[in-house]
Amino acid sequence: MRKIRYIAAITLAAVTAILCSLTFAGCGYCQHKLTELVKEPSTCVKQGLRTAYKCEKCGTMFGYSLEKGLYEIKKREKAPLGKHTVGPHCEFAIPEGKTSFADMNVYSECAECEERFLVDKEGLIPFTPSDNNNTASAKHVRDGNYSATEITFAAGTQSGAVHTIMPLSDSKSDARANVNVPFDSNEPRYLITLIYNLGSKDVTVTYGAECYGEHCTSPEVTVPAGGFATASAELVFTLTQPRSYHELTMLTTLDSAVTLRVMGYYYTTDKVKSVELASKGRTDYMQGEMLDTDRITLTAVYGPDVSKILTPDEYTINLEGKILTVEDTEVVITYKKQTFKYNITVRNYTRGQNLALGKTATASETGFNPSQFGLEKLTDGKYDNFNAWGSDKHPSEKSTVWVQVDLEDITEIDNVVLYARHDGMYFPRSYYIEVSTDGTNFTKVFEEEEDEEALQNGTNSRAILFDTKPARFVRIVGTALTNGSGGAYYLEFAEIEVYKTTEAG
Repeated sequence: MRKIRYIAAITLAAVTAILCSLTFAGCGYCQHKLTELVKEPSTCVKQGLRTAYKCEKCGTMFGYSLEKGLYEIKKREKAPLGKHTVGPHCEFAIPEGKTSFADMNVYSECAECEERFLVDKEGLIPFTPSDNNNTASAKHVRDGNYSATEITFAAGTQSGAVHTIMPLSDSKSDARANVNVPFDSNEPRYLITLIYNLGSKDVTVTYGAECYGEHCTSPEVTVPAGGFATASAELVFTLTQPRSYHELTMLTTLDSAVTLRVMGYYYTTDKVKSVELASKGRTDYMQGEMLDTDRITLTAVYGPDVSKILTPDEYTINLEGKILTVEDTEVVITYKKQTFKYNITVRNYTRGQNLALGKTATASETGFNPSQFGLEKLTDGKYDNFNAWGSDKHPSEKSTVWVQVDLEDITEIDNVVLYARHDGMYFPRSYYIEVSTDGTNFTKVFEEEEDEEALQNGTNSRAILFDTKPARFVRIVGTALTNGSGGAYYLEFAEIEVYKTTEAG
C-alpha cells in the first residue's frame, strides 16, 4: 500500500510539473496552464476537499487519480470524513474478558466532536518512569508485558507531598525506554498515565511533567483502593527541551503507607515513520556463546525529533537464547512488518589445556561458608550445584567482589569460561575481567555491564573471548551482584576455566 501511494505521489508530481509548465495558445486538452488547488484536510465533523487543478486561462478544473490520470470535474471533490482527534481528556480501560494491564486500551474524548473513541496505539509512545526518587521509596517492577514504577508513600505523608521522578535517560538500567518528545511542537502532546493503588485507602493525586521550571499537571484524580485511575495532561511548554521530570503529587494525608504503580504513554500525532538499527553490538563470536542482545538497539522514529528506543519485548531476534554455532551467520530482527539483518561470524575454536585446573584461587573476602564452599572449588574441575564458591552476604546489589586464579607461570591466554552455580544462580549482573603478570598491575580485557544473557541462560556457562594477553593472574571482578534469599546479594561461581584457543581449520 505504501509503495502504491509513493508511486502515485511521484507520478502526480511529474504530471503536475509538466502540465504547469505548458502555456500553449488556446485551451485544448493538454494545453491548459494548470494551478494546483491544495487539499483541505477533513475532520471528523467536516469533509475536506481533495487536491484539484485549475486552468489559469479557461477556469476548467481537473481531478487526478492513479487509475484515470487527469479528468475534468465541475467543482472541487469532497474528501471522506477524517478520524477523531485525540484531546486532553484520556483514560485507560481494560477490554471485557481481559485482566492484564498489558491489554489496556486508551480512550480519548474527541477534541472536535467530544465523542469517546479508542486511540490508535501506533500514536502512543509507552514510557516507564525511572526508579529515582526523593520523597518516597520507589522501584521498577515488571509483570509480563506490564512495566511500571512502584512508589511507596510512608505513613504520615502530608497532603501536597511531591514525588519527583527522574527521566529514564538518567537511569542506566532503563536506558532502552528513553523517550524524546519535544514540547515546542505545534502538534498536540499528551501525557496519559495509569496509576494503580495497591493500598487499602483511596487517595487523590495529580500527575504531570516539569521542564526547567515550567509545569503541566493533570486535574486531580482519586485512585480507589485496589483499583486504578487515569491522569492525563496536555504538555505545553515554551522551551524546546524534551521532557525533564515527572511529578506525582499526593493530595491525601496518609495515616498508613500507600503504594502506587505508575506507567503510561506519551501521545503524538505522528505515527511511526521509520525504525532504525542504532546499535548491533558484537559481530564476532566464539562457538558456544550466546548472541549479545544487550547491545542491540532499535529506535522508532515518529517524526522530527520525536523518537523512542524500543524495549526488547517489542521486537524479535531469530538467534536470541540460542547457543551459537558456525552455521549461524545472520541476525534477523523483526519489528512489526520491518526486518533488519546483519552478518555475524561464529568461529570454531579448539581449546588446549585448562590452565586454571588445580591452581590456587583467592578472593577479596572469605565467603559465606568456606568449609563447604571453599575457594578450591573454583578450579577442581567439578561443576555440580554444591561444588562452588560463594561470596559473603551483601546488603546491596552495588557491591564489588573479586576472585582470582594464579596460573603459576606467565602464559598467553584469550578465553575465560565462567560457570554459574546452578541455573544461573548468583551469577553477577555486571562484572569485568582483568589480567596481570605480577599480581600488582592489572589490565582490563573484558567488561559486561548488564549480562542478562548469562542470567537468563540458566544452566550454562559464559564463554568469554578477548585479545590474546600474557598473564599469570586472572581476576574476575563482580560490580553488580544478584539477589538471594532474605534480600541478600552474592557472587558465586561453580568453576573458572582459562584457555589459550586455536581457531580450527
